[in-house]
Amino acid sequence: MTYKRSSSTWLRLAVVCMIGSLELLTSIGCGGSKTSQGITRTGNLRVQIEWPERTTSRLIPVAAESIRIELKSVAGFTVSQLLVRPLSSLTISNLPPGEFSLTARAYPTADPGVSTAQASVLQSVAVIEGTTVECPLTLNSTVDHVVLTNAPSQMTKGMKALAVVNAYDVLNRLVLTNPSTWNCESSDTAIVTLEQDESTWSIRGMLRGTARITVTENESGKSTSTGITVVSPPPTLSMTAPATLLLYGESGTIMWDSTDATRVVSSTFDAVMVAGSVSVTPTKTTDYTLMVSNEIGETIEKSVTVKVAVVSVNLLPANAVTDIGGSFPFTSYVDGAVNKSVTWSVVEAAGGSITQDGSYTAPRVAGTYHVKATSKANSLIAATIAIRVRAAGGNVIIN
Repeated sequence: MTYKRSSSTWLRLAVVCMIGSLELLTSIGCGGSKTSQGITRTGNLRVQIEWPERTTSRLIPVAAESIRIELKSVAGFTVSQLLVRPLSSLTISNLPPGEFSLTARAYPTADPGVSTAQASVLQSVAVIEGTTVECPLTLNSTVDHVVLTNAPSQMTKGMKALAVVNAYDVLNRLVLTNPSTWNCESSDTAIVTLEQDESTWSIRGMLRGTARITVTENESGKSTSTGITVVSPPPTLSMTAPATLLLYGESGTIMWDSTDATRVVSSTFDAVMVAGSVSVTPTKTTDYTLMVSNEIGETIEKSVTVKVAVVSVNLLPANAVTDIGGSFPFTSYVDGAVNKSVTWSVVEAAGGSITQDGSYTAPRVAGTYHVKATSKANSLIAATIAIRVRAAGGNVIIN
């Protein structure tokens, strides 16, 4: 007859009956007579013990606080007593001699109440009159299966999830365990990492790929596993432009940043990095556009507008009159440009001359002529003003 446990703490006993010449002194035989009277065939009793290895395996669960011992004889005699931590032995006295079935159950509290047993054992013992029978116990975990909840099958890179592990008996009742008895491993920590906090495990996706996490309750040896696929999140992109209106010829800075982007797909301002800044000097209000993508080709596009002021040139005075051969000063005002200077000119070929500081000299012929000021910042922008040249001394010369 062989008794076998599922873990290394099981004790395996092999009882072998051999036909021989010795008389059995017990009431249990293996063939032959059941009494010592008139025995014609006798047998030997040999007990073989295969001891478990000396490891960190426990006799009772780490989290156990009490063990309830229940004895029941063939004749119907029953007794129950409780052994509470830290006591390591219990003597049950005044038992009638005979065969008993012994049931021991470990519980997570000093008063078991209605809590679920963490470990148990059922074995036979023989009570002998006038003798204290030693009965060492090795309990087997009642954990039938473990469950991992809240572990996602898919998560984005950088995402964090909290998973909970619990142990249950064959009736699906929760079995309380000590956090130290749990172990959780990732098949690839470069993809998924794990960090324990009591019975909660923090799962974080680190790199695109698939890894398997395995949770094991070490006292029972029960485990469960699940695969987690880490995917790349969609890329994000932000861009900023100068908040104020730029003058013509003024430079401004465009800044951009992205997350989970790996490359620039397109750019209207020659961006080569997925994050950075660049100085631009637009000549008019301009939209700047950037598109980036992640490692699996998902794209995002953003645009910003850099606003540029409109250049204008104004001339004073509005009504200009001078004599032939006379001089007259003009003044220019340039708005919307960094460079406020202008280039002066006379529109008519024989309409006189003007210096670059705006001083006009009239021709020797009376008439109406035009002075022009062109913006040096933007040569497309100019202003023209008329000046009347009259004959000196009241003489009128018509050309």
